[in-house]
Amino acid sequence: MGCILIKGLKMKIIDKVLVGWGKVEAPIIACAALKKNVLLISRHGTGKTTLGRFLGQALSGDTKSFAFYPADKCNEFDICGFPNIEASKQSGQNSYIKSSQTIWNKKVIVIDELSRAPRDNQNLWLEILEENTARGNPIPLEMAIATANPITYTGTFQLDAALQDRFWAVINAPDLMGTELEEEILIEVINKNLVRKDSEEEIAASFRELINSTRANYDSLLKDEKISNRVKMFVSKLLAVVLKYTAKDKQNTFYISPRNCVQLFHMVLACSAYFKTTGEEFWLEEGAKSATQFNLIIKNGIELAKVIEPVLNDLLMLLSDAETGFIKFKIQLRFTTPEQICQLIKDNIDQFKQMPQHEQSQILEITSQKLTNKPARLWELRSLLKSNGTTAIKTEAMLALAVQRSAGSFKDLFEINENIINSFSS
Repeated sequence: MGCILIKGLKMKIIDKVLVGWGKVEAPIIACAALKKNVLLISRHGTGKTTLGRFLGQALSGDTKSFAFYPADKCNEFDICGFPNIEASKQSGQNSYIKSSQTIWNKKVIVIDELSRAPRDNQNLWLEILEENTARGNPIPLEMAIATANPITYTGTFQLDAALQDRFWAVINAPDLMGTELEEEILIEVINKNLVRKDSEEEIAASFRELINSTRANYDSLLKDEKISNRVKMFVSKLLAVVLKYTAKDKQNTFYISPRNCVQLFHMVLACSAYFKTTGEEFWLEEGAKSATQFNLIIKNGIELAKVIEPVLNDLLMLLSDAETGFIKFKIQLRFTTPEQICQLIKDNIDQFKQMPQHEQSQILEITSQKLTNKPARLWELRSLLKSNGTTAIKTEAMLALAVQRSAGSFKDLFEINENIINSFSS
């Protein structure tokens, strides 16, 4: 559930609404399952507002408990209504004249272009997102989906750090610019804007099913003491690395709040619940990686990646209960960078040589997928295996095919094929 096969490709539900957003479905669904706030950041026209409206309506279940607020235009009167002076005098509390747009009965809201909200309005949104109150009065809000442009845009304001900390995931929305697109993809972009109402209702139902299943899996994982303890260990060691770095480098700008520590724990479980729901093999490791990216790195500054990435692969192994070297090897390969793959196999070459042929094939299949479009790395791997006596025909054929698929030019392909032919004759 949560994924379907379309034309042989694994397609996320979110891809039915927007092209290219599948890779960020996990943190969005995780936040929805937790009923926590999510912030989408990107340039104009990428679909942030479209997704915000769609998710908001799907989550609320009806139009009365959903509201859309353009933050650059909204003021306190739009959000709360006009003050009711007489009622305030009688009750001794702030009272407002309610309308269909005011926040008093809203469960899900979209705050569009939050980075354009004036400072006074940001303070009101801070109260709403943190306290679930508006001017001191309680509201039934369950989730806010906010959008923002990069700070480089004219008319945008830097979000207050305390306000940004109220979002459990900060996501750089996918941007199709700068990528090589086929005509079919561009046609699909147009088609997404021609979806009829009955189709939207079906997609909304699929979203709700995925969110509810993810929430149920999250509740189960939270109650699983073994899983929860592993996640606590992962989060504590990960943040210890960051704190150790900040203690050494007094010029850094990283600040991880205790609130963020708690958020990260729950986001690891929620993202893991999503991946478990969608049938991912290494759902706990994938969940931890996704939560780290969107709750920690992007939220607190992309420079944080330089501190975390060198140790993340080892920390992910803390989550595994794999008893066999084969499974652990697969997990390490899955989460290591293409640049580190050859060194990883070199360090574990004796273990690799002792594996049965079918396990070696699985390892090489993962490796070749990771090294797509990196023929030099693939050739380095092939040379490493041959120098260590693992030159089975099946291994050679698999790597040869992978190298051909990733060749950057006809000249590269010719030279690679020539090397392959010479290797078989030698």
